[in-house]
Amino acid sequence: MKFFLIAGTILFFSFPAMAENAYCEALAEDETYKENQSYKKLITGDEGWIFRTKTDFADDFTINLALEDRLKRLHDAFQKKDIEVVIALLPTRGMVHYDKIDYVGYDPLKAGRDYQDLATHLRKIGYIVAAPESFSAQTSFFYKQDHHWRPEGAKLMAMTVAQEIKKLPAYEEIEQMPFRTEKEADIDHTGTFQKFINDVCGSNIPPEKVPAYKTYSLQGNMLTDQPDAGIVLIGTSNSTHQASHANFPGFLKEAIGADIQNFSVSGGGVDTSILDWLSSDDYVSTKPKIVIWEIPVYQNYKGEPFYRQALPAVYGPCADKTVVSETIGINQNKFKTSMLEGKNISSKNHYAYLKFNEFQGRKFRLTIEDEEGNKKPFDFRRSKFYQPNGVYYLDLPQDKDIPLKEIKGLMPEGTSGTVEINICSYS
Repeated sequence: MKFFLIAGTILFFSFPAMAENAYCEALAEDETYKENQSYKKLITGDEGWIFRTKTDFADDFTINLALEDRLKRLHDAFQKKDIEVVIALLPTRGMVHYDKIDYVGYDPLKAGRDYQDLATHLRKIGYIVAAPESFSAQTSFFYKQDHHWRPEGAKLMAMTVAQEIKKLPAYEEIEQMPFRTEKEADIDHTGTFQKFINDVCGSNIPPEKVPAYKTYSLQGNMLTDQPDAGIVLIGTSNSTHQASHANFPGFLKEAIGADIQNFSVSGGGVDTSILDWLSSDDYVSTKPKIVIWEIPVYQNYKGEPFYRQALPAVYGPCADKTVVSETIGINQNKFKTSMLEGKNISSKNHYAYLKFNEFQGRKFRLTIEDEEGNKKPFDFRRSKFYQPNGVYYLDLPQDKDIPLKEIKGLMPEGTSGTVEINICSYS
């Protein structure tokens, strides 16, 4: 018998023995996960539960000083646009459902503490954070055979998010309207782990039954993300219907009492949806009052390349902050600026705004060179789920005050057309 203390509640459990190869021996082989590195290995627990060793048992969510600085700059940028960011911080499956498996070396108590510590740290930076203090009553937060949350988990998080939003002065500026969520017939949900194991092992794990929900406006028919909504949701597949069947946007509408516009992207991690939205005409033309950013705590939101693109994208096209601008033809998949010569413009406190007239790709390289010959390449690498529109932003290096010499671009084979490059001032 083991016990754990979470949010002041002592919980007792008799853990089942861990069965690593309950379906077939191939699940224990590294080669099996060559195309699914996020799974690392799938192992089985009690009552049909399947876990990922790589992410379900993560228990260290600390933020270093470099990441703290990036998060602070991003938060402050949104604040300058009068936008409040509410982070919906999802726990791990191991943290919530640790009673279903005894994984050697995993400490759910430490994971729970680190999760709450992360929420506290994010709040100190300035973010509004929705992080439930206890999951002890949640027997159905996540699917047994899928990394997504079930409707029960989505509803709990929606209620937690709504509690935080209703405290904000910005909430009073949102057009409020009543919504009602209705339960429909149960559906069969085919889990990501279930499908993977069936394919690898030739097994036949049945789908998981899940209640289906739909949310309706009490003012008429069911509404879908209104383009003038004062609240925007950006998130992962947990926030989309086809992937999770969890109705998170619907539960949010009901709990908040207002419509939302959903820009979440399935399969794109935590960065694709926000970069997609910030680069869109929707963001440029209509600024919301509140952004709900759904982040699974185990996801990689720490990478510098993401912040170097997201931060300037919050500020948007230069407009009256344009320092220099040039439109260049792309020749043999390359381009090079001449606008910086003799201008004595450093990269510090500046960003680049690029707009291609033909290129709609997801990968290319930009190299920033200063007058002392220092070259700093940056590779734009967007997910296949990103919807390119030819617009890209890049935070220029902030560490030196050396004048810039030129910016070079290396594009994929066959790229043609032109690119408009603007150097923009943050101040």
